Amino acid sequence: MATDAPALAASRELPPVGAYLRSLSALGRRSIPPALPALVFLWFYHFGTALYLELAGAGTSPLGYRDNNALMIHALMKVSAYLPLLALVYTPFLPLQDALLQGERMSFVSAIRHVLERMVPFVLSVILQILIVAGPIVLIAGILVAAIAPFPDLPKEIVAVIVVAAVFPLLIWLMLSGFFLFFAIPGVVLSGQGAVHSVSASARLVGSHFAGLLLRLIVFFVILFLIVLVATIPAMLLGTIAAWATHADQVFRILSILWTSLVSALTFPFWVAAVLVLYRALVPAEAAEGTPEMALDAAPGPLGSQGEQPAPLPFE
Repeated sequence: MATDAPALAASRELPPVGAYLRSLSALGRRSIPPALPALVFLWFYHFGTALYLELAGAGTSPLGYRDNNALMIHALMKVSAYLPLLALVYTPFLPLQDALLQGERMSFVSAIRHVLERMVPFVLSVILQILIVAGPIVLIAGILVAAIAPFPDLPKEIVAVIVVAAVFPLLIWLMLSGFFLFFAIPGVVLSGQGAVHSVSASARLVGSHFAGLLLRLIVFFVILFLIVLVATIPAMLLGTIAAWATHADQVFRILSILWTSLVSALTFPFWVAAVLVLYRALVPAEAAEGTPEMALDAAPGPLGSQGEQPAPLPFE
């Protein structure tokens, strides 16, 4: 049963850092071909929104000021597209990569169908996570504004100290709460958990492996940052050329945005793989379906070639 997975995870160990990086790298690469149409869509979505922001950011209002309305429209575009993209593009990578991890094949359309079948608990889980993360922030910000509002003559230095003193713990809460909700969506989509149970199960999983998860994610983020930094060098060069060009500067800016959007789209499968490899290390697919613990330990690894018995992964 899905409810047994967190209990089984307490006795399991995370993969070594090197094995974790190799597994997510292989899984990310293998998920690109079946998800190519979605990645192309994601590429041009990022390109379109970034291009709009580039053109709107350079614009001015009739009075010559920065066009904040255009920036607000860009933000509304992002927010309005968040849930459809989350359900139809971002989240389907989880069942797609999970199938690859188990040595099976799944089309991206089938992955979307899998997510849509879990749409109600998925949406409820997303709403609950937003409330958990943003609720205390909104509450404290409202109390802070209500406390400062009756004193309009309060020195700016004191106001700044109060704001900084409030913002620092809120940032810590934002990072910690997001980290403890790390496995909530995989719990809903892959293990069939409900909205509330996915949140509590994620908190237990992260709490029981806090240091190990944090270490592996930090290593992954650092390596990915360096790779992206190298991959975006052409975009930096195009931006430099655009700054010096006189007549064709817009062309070089568009090419720079196009390249940056491509890098962003191609790195997304590795973000999902970074989460999924850790989740399946703690909650194997068989555990989520109620297979006995002995069968879990004997389960073969998923990434072997076809026609051969795959070698077990280091964390199985």
